[in-house]
Amino acid sequence: MDFDRYTNIKKNHDFRKATAMNRWIITAAICALFGNACSAVNPAEYEGARIATDYGAQPLEPLFDTPLKDIQVLVTPDGWYYMTATLGYPDWQIKNDGIYLWKSKDLKTWKSISKVWDIEKDGTWQKDFQTVPDSPLSQKGRAVWAPEIHHIKDNYYIVFAMNYGGIGILKSKTGEAEGPYVDPVGKELTSGIDGFFFQDDDKTVYFIWGGGNIARMKTDMTGFAEKPRHIVNVDGENMGYEGCSLIKHKGKYVLFASDWHGSHEGTYDLMYSVSDNIYGPYSKRKFGIPHAGHATVFKGLDGKLYSTAFGSDGTAPYHMRLGYVEIGITDNWEIKVKE
Repeated sequence: MDFDRYTNIKKNHDFRKATAMNRWIITAAICALFGNACSAVNPAEYEGARIATDYGAQPLEPLFDTPLKDIQVLVTPDGWYYMTATLGYPDWQIKNDGIYLWKSKDLKTWKSISKVWDIEKDGTWQKDFQTVPDSPLSQKGRAVWAPEIHHIKDNYYIVFAMNYGGIGILKSKTGEAEGPYVDPVGKELTSGIDGFFFQDDDKTVYFIWGGGNIARMKTDMTGFAEKPRHIVNVDGENMGYEGCSLIKHKGKYVLFASDWHGSHEGTYDLMYSVSDNIYGPYSKRKFGIPHAGHATVFKGLDGKLYSTAFGSDGTAPYHMRLGYVEIGITDNWEIKVKE
């Protein structure tokens, strides 16, 4: 599958860098990071996995064989990596039981912390079952989507969405990443999905969600301090379909968002734009990383930039598993996947 075809699908987006070579580079980068992890794997061993072979991709064996989506990694001040994600395969859209954490010292060996928040035991408004849109017989479901752990104001917060039921936040009672966690708001923070916290250099905290909504948080982290805004780029385009995140690099704000190319049968990729101001205007949207839709970019303990990449689409080198790649940002604000 050639990425050049997307220039005919979305002419307003810059996909010149999204070539078959780039798709090979991301696979090579993953293999370089994991060494012997890149080996011949029978796709039938992983339910639902489809390995692309039309651009020289090597089948990849993920770090551990737990199906995961919407993977996020946090680097903590005490030198740990913490990871969380959407769980519940194959019914994760409608059924799981809470939020789980893993931790690592090297991004390769991960220890399960198990469940840090349980819907039934710890939830209040989150216990409600929601009707799944377009489901047979108006099926109801209850599941946590896209949890993320953030270190904010010298404490740990987890933001998450309930399927079709709004976004909530949790706060650590102990100041430790492993909790236990409580709901400091007692209700949903807002409607929508895919929440993300960003703390600026002056310690101001912003909340980003959906395809580019943003609002400054109150100092006590219990709600918005301003009316939400919707971020678009200089051409008035939305930043993406969902899964936004933000970093600050060399004094500029780099906003990432996820989008499908070629409908849901295409590839789920990471896009990005750059701005001098957190609210924009942001630059023209550019192609970032193939197959890395709903990724989070983070600075590792080694000072390098990494992006998670769980392989949501059917042509990814692996499917719904833990993975990441090292990236670089050039002086011209081009994102490069490191070989």
